[in-house]
Amino acid sequence: MNEIEIQTFLAVIDSGSISAAAKTLYLTQPAISRRIRILEESLGYPLIVRGQGERNITLTEQGKVFAGYAEKISTLFKNVHEMSRNTRQHQINLASPAVIDTNRIVNAICNYKRLYPESTFILHTRHSYDAASGVNNGNLDFAIVTRLTHVSKINYVPISSEPYKLITHRHYKPEIQNLMPKDLDSDREIKMPWDLAYESWHSYWLGDDTMPFIKVDRLSAVSLFLKEAEGWSLLPESIANNVCKDPDFIPRSLSDLPTDITLYLIQKKYSADSQLLIDFSSCFSMSEVK
Repeated sequence: MNEIEIQTFLAVIDSGSISAAAKTLYLTQPAISRRIRILEESLGYPLIVRGQGERNITLTEQGKVFAGYAEKISTLFKNVHEMSRNTRQHQINLASPAVIDTNRIVNAICNYKRLYPESTFILHTRHSYDAASGVNNGNLDFAIVTRLTHVSKINYVPISSEPYKLITHRHYKPEIQNLMPKDLDSDREIKMPWDLAYESWHSYWLGDDTMPFIKVDRLSAVSLFLKEAEGWSLLPESIANNVCKDPDFIPRSLSDLPTDITLYLIQKKYSADSQLLIDFSSCFSMSEVK
């Protein structure tokens, strides 16, 4: 049980439904439900009565009792955070992989600095495993990652989830309207280091020994290599939409895709500044580039 889960529970109560709470917190409904479920598992009893077709939530008897405690816990957290709110002038070390949309990170940092103008960020580029190690040893305050690591001293908070989309050069197999994974040529793939679900999909359909046109971990290079190879790439939907603003690239139908990719914000457990994780999570959720 942590502060984020408690605040989410209270938001569901205040708004009257999971869907309304999702809008208030700029999160998806599955993300809200996941946080509530984790909170219930940590407490050992259900908080919400679940039933199909119900628009408004109903608290269980245990949920009604816990709601009072949750309000008190929330007030304590607010009092503690208020003590440092006006004096937060420290340097914040944030890391993320180079495959994450830079625009979203920039927007999130700008949103955060509107809350805390005195704060200063140092933005590092790290792969997910290196970022987790940096958070664990205290070199980083927090990080955005695409892959979970088995580090028990780190909190993982999902902040974004979206489907993959296949994009190709406009000259890539235009005669096939609905592509299947077996239609994809490995030697014309621009391969990115996404999450483990993507790697599993890739291994299943294309094998472990195939050689792509190039493996690249720089998002800015994808368009250049796609043009050179006149090939294809699997990208998260928001990134794919931006890439397809170039008329040389088009979104394509694919019969089987990896499961949705999730971004996580990570921070060391029992950090002295857990509010940092909460605030930046909200700022990132509001940073979606339309």
